[in-house]
Amino acid sequence: SIQHSTILDCGPGVKCKHSPLNNDNALGIYQTNMIRAGWCPSILHCFLTDDHLLWMYMSSMEPFFRHSSKEHNNCKVTKYSNNCHVHNVDESTYKTRHTKPDCECPFIVPPFHDVSNLLSRGHYPVISYDGAGLIVHKEDSGPYVAISHVWADGLGSDTERGLPTCQIRRIDGYVRELLPGLTPMFWIDALCIPEENDLRKKAIRMMADTYRDAEKVLVFDNSIRTLCSRDHPVEEN
Repeated sequence: SIQHSTILDCGPGVKCKHSPLNNDNALGIYQTNMIRAGWCPSILHCFLTDDHLLWMYMSSMEPFFRHSSKEHNNCKVTKYSNNCHVHNVDESTYKTRHTKPDCECPFIVPPFHDVSNLLSRGHYPVISYDGAGLIVHKEDSGPYVAISHVWADGLGSDTERGLPTCQIRRIDGYVRELLPGLTPMFWIDALCIPEENDLRKKAIRMMADTYRDAEKVLVFDNSIRTLCSRDHPVEEN
């Protein structure tokens, strides 16, 4: 058990000295202070560690806000649920975002028949962009990049609706960098999983294979992007 003396923030304008603290009490105080600073309690609950130094480091970091500093006020961890209201999007009101707020470029959709045909035969599609439209390939056509993203960041969609041209160009640029000299093929649920129920189930059942067989996996997460940089050493990232 770690014993130490420290000064911790116990509320607005109040400084409380706790001496000594055992490890369990320290972790509880770190978590409380992080929630007060705006961290989501459900996200903190996912950190299955009692490493005191790790919690001390995390508590020194500023939380990332997608909308406002109060966006996690209604997020709760209970015996029966552990949900983040920001990440649990309402698909009935959800809007796919462009790369810039003022962009109004058209959406591009992959040929639905090609996607449907592959899924119906037990294969999953991968996509490439030729500058004018999307081309559908069978998963074993060559190396591809599987893309994971956070729907709350605005990349959510399906085969029928597609994605804005600006987003597809952004994805294509990253994929070309990751697969130099190769056909820049990628998989993303927003283009490769249809809304149609039967096809959607087939695609979702193959997602484990989709990520496992990918040459590389690219993660789009705005919270990670605010903390990590190519200019930082690996240890800092």
